[in-house]
Parts: sequence; C-alpha cells; structure tokens
Amino acid sequence: MYRRLLLLVALAFALTLLGVLASCGSAEESATSDMEWVRQTSESLEMVTEAQAPAPTQQGMASPTGPQGMPGMPGLPGNPAAKVQAAPAPAATPAPQAPAARPALVRVEAQMASAATDDAFSETATPAQLVTQRRIIIREVDMSLVVDEIQATMDEIADIAAEAGGWVVDSGRWALHGGSISIRVPSEALDDTVDELRDLATKVESENTSSRDVTDEYVDLGARLKNQQATQQALLGLLERATTVEAALEVQRDLSRVQEEVERLSGRIKFLEESAAFSIIRVNLRLAPVEVTVDGGSDQTVAVHESVKFRATFTPPEGIGDYTIIWDFGDATEVQVIHRTAPTQTPGELTTATVNHVYNSITGSPFIAQVTITGTGEGGIIEGEDTLTISVSEIPAIEVFAGDWMEVEQNTEVPFSGSFTRPQGLTDVRYEWDFGDGLPPQAGDLPAGTTRAYATHVYSDYRPQPYIARLTITAESEVGEIEATRIVEVVVKEQLGFVVGGYDFADSLKSAVRGLTELAQGALVALIWLVIFSPLWAVIGGVLWLIVRVWRRRRSRVEVHTVEQNVGSDS
Repeated sequence: MYRRLLLLVALAFALTLLGVLASCGSAEESATSDMEWVRQTSESLEMVTEAQAPAPTQQGMASPTGPQGMPGMPGLPGNPAAKVQAAPAPAATPAPQAPAARPALVRVEAQMASAATDDAFSETATPAQLVTQRRIIIREVDMSLVVDEIQATMDEIADIAAEAGGWVVDSGRWALHGGSISIRVPSEALDDTVDELRDLATKVESENTSSRDVTDEYVDLGARLKNQQATQQALLGLLERATTVEAALEVQRDLSRVQEEVERLSGRIKFLEESAAFSIIRVNLRLAPVEVTVDGGSDQTVAVHESVKFRATFTPPEGIGDYTIIWDFGDATEVQVIHRTAPTQTPGELTTATVNHVYNSITGSPFIAQVTITGTGEGGIIEGEDTLTISVSEIPAIEVFAGDWMEVEQNTEVPFSGSFTRPQGLTDVRYEWDFGDGLPPQAGDLPAGTTRAYATHVYSDYRPQPYIARLTITAESEVGEIEATRIVEVVVKEQLGFVVGGYDFADSLKSAVRGLTELAQGALVALIWLVIFSPLWAVIGGVLWLIVRVWRRRRSRVEVHTVEQNVGSDS
C-alpha cells in the first residue's frame, strides 16, 4: 500500500514537471481535450462493466458454473478446486487521439503500477484448496468437557489438531479449575476429531454443532470480484493514456477505490474458503469435581407456619477453602445460598451455618429438601448433596380456661383449678401451675381423658399489686411439642389481727404507732431545718431584739416626759 502511494506521488510530480515544460503555449487547449477524452472514456468503461456483469439465474443470483467447457467457481460444480482467474481486460472503446509527444516516463510508471497491482491481486485472489463438495458449508463445534487435568488435556487437544493437519487458534486458563482452547482442523476430519475429544472427557456437559451454507455469498462475491477486476484493467488502460496531471489524478482516485474493493472482496473470499476448508472447534474445560458425602440431617415432621432449622455436615479433602451451600426447600420458594462453615468436634468435619425456613402450606407435603455443597481451592473442586423429607401438618390447638382473676386471704390455702381441650393424637400431656410469688410451681402428668388441672397454694406475703398465676399445658404431637397457657390475676388481702365488736385493736395500735412515727419524723425534719437555717434565725432574732430595745427606750422617754409635764402643772 505504501509502495503504491509513493509511486502515485512520483508519477504526479513527473507529470506536473513535464506538463509545465511541454505545454507553454497550448496548455489550455490540451487540458480541455484531455478532460473531454477522460469523460468519453469513462462512459465507455461503464458500458464495458455493464456488458461484463453475469446474467442472473432464476433465483436472482449468478450461475455457480462457468460457460460450457469452462471451469466454474472454486468448490462448486464444474471445478471444485479451481483458482479464481482474473478476468481479461475488455476491449477499450476507441478514445480520442492523445498528443503524440507523451513522455516515455509516464508510460514506464504506469506499467510499473499495473504490474505491482496485478502481482498483489494474484496473491490475494488465490484461494485455498477446498474439499470437494457441491455447496460451501462452514461447520463450527462448541463443546464443554469435564476432565481430570486441565493443562494435560489442553496439550492433548493441541496434539490432536496437529495430527489432523490443523492448528491451535487460541487457548487460556483461569484459576486451577478451568480453561478453554480453540482449534481448526480440516473439515473432512471434523467428525473424527470430535470423537477423539469426547474420549478425553470424563463427562461431556454440552456439545453443539452448527453448519452455515455460504454458497450464495461466495458466488455473489466472485461475480463482484470479476466486475471490479475488469474495472481495474480498464482504469489502468486509461491511466496509461492520460496526458495531463489532472486526468491522471482523477483516474488514479478511481483506481485506488477499485483496488481497495478488489482486496476486500478477495480477503472475504479467502476467509470463506479457509473457513469451509478448516472447521473451528471451541472447547471449554472444567476440572472434574471430587464427590464428598454430605449429611443434611434426619427427616423432620413440622407444623405449618413454624420455623424449621436446617444444617448439614461434611468432610472435605485438604486444600479446599471456598464453599457454596445451596438449600432448596422443595416448596417452590427461592433457594437460599450461604458460604459460611464451622468446624465440629470431629476432626476434619465441617458444619454449615444454620438456615431457617417456614412452610406456609401443607399442600404438597411431604416436601423433599435438598442441600448441594460445592467447594474450590488448591485441592481442586468438590461436590456433594443430600436430601431429606419434610412432612408439614396442621398444629393441634389446645385451649385453656382458668378464669381471669381471683381474690384470696393472706396465709390461707387457695385452691386453683383449670380446664383445657384435648385434641386427638396428643400424648404425654402435662400441666404446670406457676403462682407468681417466686415459690416452686406445681406440675404433673395428666392421664388419658383428663381435661382439668388442680393445685393449691398459700400466699404468705401481702402486696398491693396482684400476683400473676399461670397455668401451662404441654403435650406431644406428630409435629412436635405444643403448649398453651392461661394467666390468672390473684389479689391477696392482708390478714386481720385481734377484733372485738368490730374494733380491731391490732389495727388501731398499728395506726397509733404509725401516727407517732409520722409525728416524730415531722419533729426531726423541723429540727433539721432549724439547724440548717440557724444563722438566719440569729440575724432575725438580733434585729427583733434591737427593735424591741429601741421601742422600750422611746417609751421610757415618753413616760418621763409625761411625768415631768404632770409635775410642772401641779406646781
């Protein structure tokens, strides 16, 4: 490409220099004549191109075979392995007579450019040998294999490709547990190669073979390539007859565009030929996992709407550190995924984190819960699973009746009685009376058919707030232990002392003592206040003493003055 550009620059420079030297007096007339010649020749070129276009078949496409006695397209009926031949240059329409004084250098440069173009095209237009077939088919295979060793398997796949006459396109690995490799092999060896790849795997997870018929595209590209080659030859002829720089540059622009299209079409044809001759196989590899034993626990019978706990244990090999635990509860709810594990008291054994699940319906019971554990690490990959049966039933309801409240005397034995319903299927029925005063409760078993629970209790202490007594009934059912509770408020009245004629001496004595105590407390408080405010009382007392003293002096003076007045009046 760069050689062509340099050649064009040199040609333009030479034509410019020679044109300036050779057309001093008649440049304008010569240019007008050359432009008219280029226009006429271009019109003739279009006519030639239309005449050389292949006639469409009944399906609207070019005939895949050549004329009678002539070879057809490569890989098609008539000549399956023939090479694409460059179409001969069409006979050019007579062009206006060019000036006789054309420099020889122009002809030499044009011939060099034409020869370089022809050589480059012959290299790109030569197709690879295709298998003998009536249609051009591109086949591709995608495989996913589980193998014991990743790198060793990739090396074996590369050897298989080389023995079949193919090669490795690309390959790669990730972590220690997977890889991928793509190879190309001759299409006639594709099936045998796929069989050999299957033998390398411990398990074929997936295999997909696709075929794509590109015959129509191939024939269309061949026809377009012939047209572009004919146009290229015509443009080369025009370039040889150009007498001015402007005409040469205009032809060269069209020639560059046509040459680029020829190269593109030739490359596409070559790609289709090679893709049909050599099929690609893309292989994804995954390391075969080590099976481990997983214990998901024993089967359970649970109540609807009751939270159920799940936990599994397993013993992984050394070198495994990342775990994924998936719980499928079997009731069409979303699976739960966790990654946490913890060691148990058994050496090497791990337990998964506990997960909780609630079954909200008995429809479909029993359910099959499944736990799946996978792990990765330097030790490889592990897999294991376990299932357990979960039976979901309705919860039997027990109703308890014991009243709401009761009033009792202090230090008096109080009888307690409560009743309850007893659905069928209950066993191990027990009762418990908790009296709420901190003393041990009374409990016991209730035989079959019994629906009442009795107890007695003495409240020794009085308090203003009521005690909360509680009757609890527990029983075993097919869904586990169930219980029901009823509370009773117990108001304890304070016990009376010695009473005569309705008068309680003990109570009166208590009231008197309580009054004296309150009086003593008041006196003590007054004394405390007196001591605290003693400086203030001293100041107030001093002021009052001064006021009284002043008042007495004034009174004495008034009395003396009154006496003196009385004595003076008598005398």
